[in-house]
Amino acid sequence: MSYISKSANIVRPDDLTLFAANLALLRQNHPEMSRYISEHITEPSCESSDLVLEVGRKAHLTLRASDKIGNFYLHSLYDPVHESIQIIQKECQDPEINVVVLIGFGLGYVAEELCKHCNSDTRIIIVEPRSDCFAIALASRPLDFVLSDPRIKFIVDTNTNKAAIKTNSELGLDKLKHWKIIASVPMSRLYQDFLKSYIDHLGACINQRVASFSTSFNSSELFLKHTVANLDVAAYSPGINQFKDCWKNRPAVIVAAGPSLNKQIATLKEFRDRLLIIAVDKTWPILKAAGIEPHVVVAIDPRRPCSWGSEPPKNVWFLSAASCNPEVVHSVKDKHIVSFGNPLHEKIFKTMIGERGVLHTGGSVATNAFSFARFMGASPLIMIGQDLAYTGGASHASGYLWPKTLDEAKNLKGDGFREIEGYYGDRVHVDRQLDSYRKWYEDFILAYPNEKVINATEGGAKIHGTLQMPFSQACSNYAESEVINLAPLDHARQRFEPTSHIAVRAKLLELSDEIATFRKLAQDGVLLAEKMNDKAIGQKKSARNKDKLLDIKTSLQSIDNSGKIFLQEFVRKESFSVVRKFNISDQEETDRIQIIGQYLASLVTGCDRAIAFINEQINKE
Repeated sequence: MSYISKSANIVRPDDLTLFAANLALLRQNHPEMSRYISEHITEPSCESSDLVLEVGRKAHLTLRASDKIGNFYLHSLYDPVHESIQIIQKECQDPEINVVVLIGFGLGYVAEELCKHCNSDTRIIIVEPRSDCFAIALASRPLDFVLSDPRIKFIVDTNTNKAAIKTNSELGLDKLKHWKIIASVPMSRLYQDFLKSYIDHLGACINQRVASFSTSFNSSELFLKHTVANLDVAAYSPGINQFKDCWKNRPAVIVAAGPSLNKQIATLKEFRDRLLIIAVDKTWPILKAAGIEPHVVVAIDPRRPCSWGSEPPKNVWFLSAASCNPEVVHSVKDKHIVSFGNPLHEKIFKTMIGERGVLHTGGSVATNAFSFARFMGASPLIMIGQDLAYTGGASHASGYLWPKTLDEAKNLKGDGFREIEGYYGDRVHVDRQLDSYRKWYEDFILAYPNEKVINATEGGAKIHGTLQMPFSQACSNYAESEVINLAPLDHARQRFEPTSHIAVRAKLLELSDEIATFRKLAQDGVLLAEKMNDKAIGQKKSARNKDKLLDIKTSLQSIDNSGKIFLQEFVRKESFSVVRKFNISDQEETDRIQIIGQYLASLVTGCDRAIAFINEQINKE
């Protein structure tokens, strides 16, 4: 490529061929970038307001940047290749690293060395906040080596939250060993503000993912067992689908049990008849003591007992997750609404009771209540008691049945605590789970920017994107002028047709039979895997057994029914451990066959447990 000199060292390209060739490679190997390219990288540029392309001492290109302090170079002015080798040798010493996140692409020198250094299984995620910098690279150097590497994933985005979400999606927990973020000193300087915010958002993303995975990993079997135990209630209860937009453009307040709820009780009592109150079940004793009866109570916890003891809510709408603790579900006798928190679970059970609807939530009862208010079309969505932090060192408002101090929580949960920005710009303590809920709200607001979400908690963590407003002001601005009635909810229930107990029982029998069929195939696979691990059998017979095992694998994969989905969720904890072991294994084929046998064996024992449980529920009557 030829250059025209603008001064002694500053250069710009005189040929568009290189830029076009790099763009073509980018589009071919990274099709997800096509829209971004068309919107942000329309023509080559080798100079930006604070970035200038220069020729270094050994004829290598480098980029000169500038900030308030002065000028600096993103790559060595002497030998950027050698510099990049040193960076990689220092940062990637751990052989267990199989995901690398590189902050700042620059002219691609470090990315090239990463491609040369990392093994074939390593994912390389390149986060470049500036499209103009990326365009300079495309117009300045041949990047075939990087742009053609299938291990590379480009994330070019100025929005730190979006960049963090995209990065998080690339960290596959089933294959992840160790991962590393690499940001050279110049890149850290250039992207100082971006990097700080990006790390904060990425930490929240990972907290959210770990918390969600941990819940699913440890509780998937419990969720299914509770759903089956609650089928009798779900069969005669409408789902959330019946209530779509029934409270369209009318205000609703979502009441959580955070410490700041204490200061809002008086105002809530004053306006209790002019706002739809959707309260989490754990606030029931708090609200009852204040003489406040919410219009909707929401419960999802599979383990916590009733918050209302022997006096359950009456004449109050009760929304429960299908997998909620059966004692809680069965304690309320009327006005039930049922939802699923997992689309796979609804797919299993809609053949038995019909569609009830899925609330996409962040794993907490408060996010579940928020999602239901939004599903009903309520606006604005006003939140109180949504501290998502240990405000004043407390976990919950006064009157909560199972409170903890910050010190007690740290002793119980160990690590995972950190300080984040608070409602008033202060710093507040959060744990991994609370931080994941905050991230869920922020992601929701990012996805639905036109929704009016008012955080009137007046304490706790700051939820970016919400409108912060004193609760008294929110009530004065948005409460209805007259006492509300719940006729829209009553009308929604009238369109519902319950499912008979006999029909549910018949479908449970079908589910048990589907799992039994799956079990037979899995058991055949276990026996074949055992034979293949027998070193005494001949090579030809071993090859035939391998073909048979592949046929069984294909047959298992081709099954698409409720029984298979039920089983996969039922054994998620056991099977994930084996699948992860297989994915990260560097062992010989015989050892991998043994892992396959272990996986199939986990399916067989899971089938036995699932069938026994389902039959037990069927025979309860």
